[in-house]
Amino acid sequence: MDIALLNRGCNRTCSDTMVNLEARKLFETANRLSAFYLHDALTRIEFVEEIKQVVEKEQGGYDGSSRTLIVNLYVFFRTARICKTTLAAE
Repeated sequence: MDIALLNRGCNRTCSDTMVNLEARKLFETANRLSAFYLHDALTRIEFVEEIKQVVEKEQGGYDGSSRTLIVNLYVFFRTARICKTTLAAE
């Protein structure tokens, strides 16, 4: 489904919305994880800024015909959830 949405010009708005949604989910997860696990404020800010830079870099290279951004954001999001689950279990 992602391929169909991202390869057609008429669905550009929909694909942009999907990209932005994944980016917001990633920011939210980064903020939650940093607030819970990072007690040093400077480290917390640096972590969130690093995530923000990665997302902005990926969005800058997004041309609407590629699935790269959504796939990368999905991988980051899933990795963050796995880390959160692992750390919570410890």
